[in-house]
Amino acid sequence: GYLYVHDSYISETQDISLVLITNEREQHITIIECKQRIVEQMTAQKTLEKLEGVLATPFVCADTKIPHLRHFIYKSQSSSQIVCPEYTAPYTAEEDRKH
Repeated sequence: GYLYVHDSYISETQDISLVLITNEREQHITIIECKQRIVEQMTAQKTLEKLEGVLATPFVCADTKIPHLRHFIYKSQSSSQIVCPEYTAPYTAEEDRKH
């Protein structure tokens, strides 16, 4: 079978995307209506605003308060989501990140 994906950006200020997946081709209108309800609830509960705020100020290694930590990547085994801080010196240039 096929999977049908509806991917849409839901924020005007940040790259926040909502991805909805179905295995039924005829559910396109239902998916769009579902997306609208989710965005309405996120807006009403100020969840979208909070998410935009968090993404507007990315964290850096210094925020962890771990001495001498320069960079890390964390991957959750259960959700397969990856978290990493913004690059800071000495890794601000692309070529410095390859070593």
